[in-house]
Amino acid sequence: MSAKYLHLKPIFRVASKFFFCSCFSATTLSANTVVPDGSTETSVRQHNGITEIQIAPANDDRTSYNRYTRFDVSRDGVALNNRDVAARTIVNEVTGGKLSTIAGQIEVLGTRAHLVIANTNGISVDGVSFINTADTILTTGVVSSVERQLGPGLSQLNTLLDTNAGTIVIGEGGLSGAMSSLDLIAQSIEINGVIHNIGVGRRNQVRLFAGESLTELDSSLSPSNPTRSVALVQQKKESHEGILIRMSDQGSIDSGSILIGVNAKGAGVKLAGNLIARSGNFLLSADGAIRSTASIRSAGRIALKSSDDIHFESNLDSEQAEVSAGNGISIETPGKFSSEGVLISASIDERTLPALDFGPYVDPATLPSIDIQAGEGMEFTSLDGDHLSILFAANGAIKLQSPGDIVNRNGRMISNGAINIQTSGKFQNLLSYTEFDGRGEIQHTESQGSRRWYTLFLKREKRRETWADFGKMLIEGELPTLVADGNLSINAGHIDNIGGDFISNGGDINLVANTIHNEAIALGELRFNSRCVISCDQHGSSSVQLYGGGIKAANDSHLNARESFYNLGGTVFSVANTQITTPSLRNEAITIPNVFQRPKGLAGFFSHRTGRVFRQDQGGALIANMGRLVINSDADVSLVGGLLQGGDDEEMPENITIVRERLTQSPVTGESIGIFGKGL
Repeated sequence: MSAKYLHLKPIFRVASKFFFCSCFSATTLSANTVVPDGSTETSVRQHNGITEIQIAPANDDRTSYNRYTRFDVSRDGVALNNRDVAARTIVNEVTGGKLSTIAGQIEVLGTRAHLVIANTNGISVDGVSFINTADTILTTGVVSSVERQLGPGLSQLNTLLDTNAGTIVIGEGGLSGAMSSLDLIAQSIEINGVIHNIGVGRRNQVRLFAGESLTELDSSLSPSNPTRSVALVQQKKESHEGILIRMSDQGSIDSGSILIGVNAKGAGVKLAGNLIARSGNFLLSADGAIRSTASIRSAGRIALKSSDDIHFESNLDSEQAEVSAGNGISIETPGKFSSEGVLISASIDERTLPALDFGPYVDPATLPSIDIQAGEGMEFTSLDGDHLSILFAANGAIKLQSPGDIVNRNGRMISNGAINIQTSGKFQNLLSYTEFDGRGEIQHTESQGSRRWYTLFLKREKRRETWADFGKMLIEGELPTLVADGNLSINAGHIDNIGGDFISNGGDINLVANTIHNEAIALGELRFNSRCVISCDQHGSSSVQLYGGGIKAANDSHLNARESFYNLGGTVFSVANTQITTPSLRNEAITIPNVFQRPKGLAGFFSHRTGRVFRQDQGGALIANMGRLVINSDADVSLVGGLLQGGDDEEMPENITIVRERLTQSPVTGESIGIFGKGL
């Protein structure tokens, strides 16, 4: 996000350390306490049971300044009488030493106006609604004014709000109104209730600015102006630690657009609840870390920028958090980006493309609808079946860039356009499964039972049990998967696809790295039992199979491994051509145990069930289904039960070493089946 979105001009100043603290809470008032301090021509009266504030006359720039020692609004509400004054901007400044508690309706009578409530001691809001206000500003800034020269003999007096301290708290009762804009400007902001700006128009927005800032109000701006905010906020680059904007699970913001800015050096944002930008953009900029368990939805663009880490996370005890945008998502940080169990989805609004300078023609499918750039890597992690990490580009592309490692653990990256991943570190697509000593080892136990009467007690029952535990997925049925309707391209220092799939449904797959490691994972369980006296009763089952290790393209696959390519149990499959370029290639199948259960039939009429355990090679396949299979290698090419298959033609190096042939069937147990049989 650029500074132009925030209207920011950094001002550098040394500041003391600040710790965020919710030092007050909303208190239910029994009556209004609105007390003018006597320095302005402001008065208060009760009229028809309503507290009515007669605002001070406006100056030449139609700004009415009003000062109070106390400004507390109860559930009864107050009205600001602007019928005779016709001010464009009404400024209400608290000069006393107590915070303001606002818990009721505030209405401007007469001409609609911009409204400012300023209290350096802090403002607590719990159930306020604003009526007939245009731009509405709650601030903990100090009020002053500045004269601006517009030209020869022309000037205007603008209001300044210098914010250096104070907290604004939105309580459970929340804040609502049909406002052009709602600005909360304070050193720190805490939101524990609903902020709902139901205004209409292009500028219907909510803006939060935390940290030290200097805000100038344009006194010439009409309350009916449809394009520009009255407040220009210049955030200062002071040093602060901790969280300056905090929104709880009970908090939410619902508006046309949402802008959040924390420019204080080292200060961050923590969001929960829901944030909805119904017609515009969601923009968030922070110098410190951004942590969010919130669901963020925007009809326009979502843009997040931080000088520290950005972390999205779903709570396991609640619904999955979603971050969704109607016109693209961009995330930028020199730190690390991570997403745990969050659905991130976006599309590109093609109606906006003519306004952008992309040259004479650009395929919208190649433009990123999800664009994430992180200096210290990225992690995408699924938490469980209800909280999967998902990137989904409804149209446009997914683009990930980082000099650090990019890791996808059991997550999905799905694009109806292209997927483009670039990292000088590792790109890892990893399946999480149970790992333990002895995983996948075939084991046996043998024992003898009692002597059987029908053998005249000459023979004992012999028992043999065979089993193997290959483990299971930690999230059942969920593989780490990248799926693109267009091209799928990964350029990395190293590529590890362990138990996952790369799939292009309508384009090419292009992988470039120093090393490429593609591996399927065998998971499941084998059980086989044999009980023999005169004949044997043999039965069992196997659920062992390979998961992941797929590189599958509807068109061509191009794999360029500058150092080595290792395919263990995986399958590289292209409908057209497959080309692999590497100095060292090892293509290895994985031997999987399986059970053949044979029905009794005639030979086993007087006997029991019969079966056998077999081992079969699976995976380890490089296939060009209807095109050419080309392997460019001038060094070592090893086949360990591996399969090479070109539908149209094959171009192979001469230096292929066959370590072993592909295994089809081999019995492990069961020397005979039935009385008459000698095996299958």
